[in-house]
Amino acid sequence: MLYSLGAAYMAKFQAYAYEHELGQAIVVYEEAVQLTPDKAERAQYLFALASALESRSEMTGNISDIETTITLLSEALELIPKDQPERYQYVHKLGHVYHSCFDHTHDLSHIEKCILTFQEAVELCGVHNIDASVDVSHLGDAYRHRFLLLGEIADLKYAVELLEKAKQLCSQHDHDRPTVLMRLGTAYAALFEQERNVRDLHKTIETFKEVIALMPAEHLDRSPLLNNLGAAYLALFIETEDTQYMDLAIETYKVSLSLLPEGHSNRRGQLSNLGNVYSTRFMHQHELSDNDAAIAHIKLAVDLTPEGHSFLPVALANLGNAYLRRYVFANDQAAETQSLQQAVSYFRQAACCGCGTSSVRLLASFRWADQAKRSKTLEHECIDGYNHFFTLLPEVVWLGKTVAQQHKDIAIWNEVAPQAAAAAIRLGKYSKAIEWLEQGRSVTWNQLLQLRSPYDDLANAYPLLSDELKSVSQQLEMLGHDREHEHAAHHHDALEEISQLHRKLAARRDAVVKEIRTLPSFENFLQLKPFRELLEAAKESPIVLLVAHQDGCHADALILIPNHDSVIHMHLEDLSIKELQGMQKSMLGYMGGHSQRSGLSDAERAAKMIPTGGVPMYSLHDVLSKLWTKLVSPILKKLSSTFPVRKAKTHLWWCVTGVLSFLPLHAAGDYSITEPGHKISDYVVSSYTPTLTALIKARQKVVEAAPTILAICETHAKGYPTLPGVIEEQKAIEDLAVKAQVYSCYLQDSEGTKTNVLDKLPTASWLHMACHGVQDSENPLNSAFILHDGTLQLSQIIQQNLGQADFAFLSACQTAAGDLKLSDQAVHLAAGMLFAGFRTVIATMWSIKDEDGPEVARDVYAHLLDSKDSTQAGYALHKAVQNLRKKYTGTKDEDLLAWVPFIHIGC
Repeated sequence: MLYSLGAAYMAKFQAYAYEHELGQAIVVYEEAVQLTPDKAERAQYLFALASALESRSEMTGNISDIETTITLLSEALELIPKDQPERYQYVHKLGHVYHSCFDHTHDLSHIEKCILTFQEAVELCGVHNIDASVDVSHLGDAYRHRFLLLGEIADLKYAVELLEKAKQLCSQHDHDRPTVLMRLGTAYAALFEQERNVRDLHKTIETFKEVIALMPAEHLDRSPLLNNLGAAYLALFIETEDTQYMDLAIETYKVSLSLLPEGHSNRRGQLSNLGNVYSTRFMHQHELSDNDAAIAHIKLAVDLTPEGHSFLPVALANLGNAYLRRYVFANDQAAETQSLQQAVSYFRQAACCGCGTSSVRLLASFRWADQAKRSKTLEHECIDGYNHFFTLLPEVVWLGKTVAQQHKDIAIWNEVAPQAAAAAIRLGKYSKAIEWLEQGRSVTWNQLLQLRSPYDDLANAYPLLSDELKSVSQQLEMLGHDREHEHAAHHHDALEEISQLHRKLAARRDAVVKEIRTLPSFENFLQLKPFRELLEAAKESPIVLLVAHQDGCHADALILIPNHDSVIHMHLEDLSIKELQGMQKSMLGYMGGHSQRSGLSDAERAAKMIPTGGVPMYSLHDVLSKLWTKLVSPILKKLSSTFPVRKAKTHLWWCVTGVLSFLPLHAAGDYSITEPGHKISDYVVSSYTPTLTALIKARQKVVEAAPTILAICETHAKGYPTLPGVIEEQKAIEDLAVKAQVYSCYLQDSEGTKTNVLDKLPTASWLHMACHGVQDSENPLNSAFILHDGTLQLSQIIQQNLGQADFAFLSACQTAAGDLKLSDQAVHLAAGMLFAGFRTVIATMWSIKDEDGPEVARDVYAHLLDSKDSTQAGYALHKAVQNLRKKYTGTKDEDLLAWVPFIHIGC
């Protein structure tokens, strides 16, 4: 009786859209649920009530109705056996509601539950012979939305695959075909944004046009379709600059908006989109009326967006962009000032929203800081903006993503750390500059280090929380490594299960850490170190942090020295950013020209340095000379005024950013002058560290007093040049180890298999790799050493228990060469070994001559085995290179190429 009454109210609502009838239906269904304990009937009433609440939420946008609907449907599914055909409609409905909930919250858990629910719906379609096209379409759209949240391109490509499948399942006259095609067109539009293939954009437009032709002119569902078509026209205008597409975009958006009744929840998004088109046209045609229209439309969108809705930061950021464009083209000082103030204000509001995606708020934070720098009256705000940016960065470059995806994300923001530091330096905030450099560099490595952090204080105070955090962190690290290699080994559904588990573990770890930070004395638990704690890195020796960003004309040096709480600042006014960029291009040529350890002659090695395409290039001697006269020598003079620099006894660490990451500061000097005093090695021993935290952690690690050596020597790797010198290299180490009574193990050629190396690695504290190596800048964990039976990847090394790891000598190919687009992320094998657990690493910026490997190794190990102290590695390499220089006394590139590439990283 109650069910029939409720159905009658719903029928009247669906016919006339009377909100009163919908309310009455909800009241009746609620009473029916309360009065019905019987499982079968109760499930039916729960479904009816959930459907009515869903309809109300679609009208009002009320999130509480959606959440209640999820609860009701979840309870109903508990009452229906999995083999019952009627289960399908409940699962289908729940998947749809999860998607609606995600639209409001942009909470990852909602879209992941949506995916799992529609996966079950598709399976039930197969079991009960139900048309699966709609559910396959829903599933594809859910993957597209997760792509928009996480940015993983595999999700988007799978979405296109599913939606193409759904299209094939739909007949030409299927009433669901328009929805399927609309989703497919939207997915192709997203694919175009990623890969910039205009073919995908034309597919988008063709698909949307096909759907529009299937719908009545006044159909409400035409509105979102026209909205998406307008976006495609706008993208085509931006790609081609053909104004007809701009006009089509505006007209299409207007028609789309006209189809929505006042109060419809989609109006806010479409108003904002139309405003963005006007703003884009203003940028091209400079008609102020377009900018006025843009601001008016987007302001209305902001007004229509409730507090806490995920769209709010998007609308606020769009409004900030509109005011920023007005600022750029302002005709008078007053309008310029007012427009910039408004832009900064809206970017700040967007950034500080407690809702929406982290990526939207991160971009807003950057623009807040970046634009505040433009005005003297606002520049103090850039400090707050950058602080907010670096707080949000770990949420975007998240542990729940694959390392490859993390690096793809951080590549977008690679230059922000030196840019922020340069801004702080201009404001005299030197300690803040150092904090930001630390927070924005080597982000992925730092997060991996956090997974391995000891929790001694926490374990003593809260052992249960400590155990849980340790367990979750270990699982997260293991699963993260697995996901890097999952695609070849698993079916897509299995991949989905692994990926969701990975993200759930990351979310759980975030929750545990958040809980710990509420406890007394643990407020800053696992937070990035403040300046006062970073000073520990310079406890024993000075550190020079170098900042170079195109926002400034010249580089800056920030110097930390022992027993000083303040930062010494130097503006390197004689060294321009343009000059540094020229040197960087030259050094990248050296690295690219020598990617493999080889037996080439000096002349052949130098010849490989001739750039192609007529690119102007400094000689290596010019680079070293300029670095000496314009950077290193002035810094040493400044340093000597406050810290005693004893000839070749003082150990100095370099921490570099941006273009400076590729320059051999450790070899700076004017080698045309033979007498002492004109090169860095006459004054200090040079080492590098990717971050201050990495150096602090390396020094804190306790290792066994007596080292054990594992040496891997591969002479004939398949597909690579032979390395006869590594046999002599191994013999030299073996003789020295015997003399020093140090245990050593040698795996040469066929003995040096991946299995044997991984078996021996946890027992060794010193590791010597004499072989070829390859670097994967897209995913540093896939960088590898070439062994007898294949590649030993860094990810495989990291997974080992390397509690004994101390010193690594990477006598391989360009093991310390970075990647230009990730210049501040230390994406090379040497840094990877440091973060894998080794305290100190010797590596090369480009390949070395095969005949020189044994000489350098002999001198390094002679020094180290005498003291059995790996912290002497920097001094040992310093002496070894000085000896090698006696062999190459010239100043031509063929001589300098031999000894310059050797560097030391770590403590």
